Amino acid sequence: MNKILVVNQSNQLVTAQYSMSLLCKKVFAMAIAKLNPRGTVLTSSFNAKDLSSLLDSNDPNLPARILGAANDIMHIALTLQQDNKETVTRAFSQVTFDHSTKDIKVEFPSILREHLLDLQSQYSNYLLQNIVDLTNATHIRLFEILKSKAALKTWTFEIDELFYMMQLPASYRNYALLEQKFLLVAQKELNEHTGLSFTFERIKSGKKVVKLKFNIKYSEDKILDSNSLENCNSNQITIAPVAPKPIQEPKALEPQIQEIYQHYLSTFKLSESSYRLTPKRKDKIKLRLKDYDVASIKRAISNISKDPWEDRFKYRDIADHICHTVETVEKWLNFKAASEQSYSPGGRSIVMNTKGINPAPDIKANDNFMSFEEFWHKLPDVAKDGDKPDVNSHAYVLYTHAKRDPTKLKQFLG
Repeated sequence: MNKILVVNQSNQLVTAQYSMSLLCKKVFAMAIAKLNPRGTVLTSSFNAKDLSSLLDSNDPNLPARILGAANDIMHIALTLQQDNKETVTRAFSQVTFDHSTKDIKVEFPSILREHLLDLQSQYSNYLLQNIVDLTNATHIRLFEILKSKAALKTWTFEIDELFYMMQLPASYRNYALLEQKFLLVAQKELNEHTGLSFTFERIKSGKKVVKLKFNIKYSEDKILDSNSLENCNSNQITIAPVAPKPIQEPKALEPQIQEIYQHYLSTFKLSESSYRLTPKRKDKIKLRLKDYDVASIKRAISNISKDPWEDRFKYRDIADHICHTVETVEKWLNFKAASEQSYSPGGRSIVMNTKGINPAPDIKANDNFMSFEEFWHKLPDVAKDGDKPDVNSHAYVLYTHAKRDPTKLKQFLG
């Protein structure tokens, strides 16, 4: 790299609750590092080659994987905790790939502004180079968390607190596995590849380890003070071009658009005169054909017709709903009837509604499954960011978050 890249974030974001894959975590860090922390814009641009060069990888598919990771991050929920208040938001609000410049542009939600820009206190930073050789996303999270406490030299965490922040595997509740598979491995890797090293002491309650005291050291020559922020403006890396995804010619797409349109009419028993193929609908189908084949889009259309919600007909337009975004197509591709899937964690029967990528559990053991629309109608008005259910809304983020942690249903629904 010609100039250093610095990841700046509030300590509240550092300790937020979320889980990412290794590549997603590195892409997320790159996007933060490419922001101007003294600016006002929550948009970050970089080329996939930025990160592939940084990773020193010869994988020819890595640029495509990086773009896929950026799209995945858009569906990851972050839980920011302050005192007794929790705020849930998406990690990215938008991802754009420019086929002419080969740039990936990501936009962060406005709620993250105070955690990424104009940071005055309660924040930490580190060289992006510190994490590129780390082999596990949880090792990166531990590095960030301990780096935020490095000035204090020591810090004590409850075991439950670590599990909350990093979403560690349930098997690590066995402390022997936590120490052997996670702590010792991370300790060795951070010492080898970053400027941070640590030791830890077990704190027990009876025979059970309930807390860990970390003794933290960070190399002085890598600690960044506020004067280093001037080095982390955007456009710091020379970018090598990456081949764009092939785009089909419009004429070649016409038969496919017509096939999808006719399938839509047949599925919902509509006529061409009552439901016209407007330019808007045609353009939206054409856009989705960059990401999906004809069979997949037809399957999404067929699946939405199986949704028993009585007002579904109001939200099935091919442009505004089914093909509106990649997320909505993916949602209906993964749709299954509610009765097809159930499980009983801890002896408590929970019926899963598999509408969309992230189904939500019920509120009570005796309730029927809860759809997103039902969840939306139960939400307090103050939590709704629209006048109808929308999978691109903040309410849907709450819905997917509640699915992962059913105990939050009562909190969200009041």
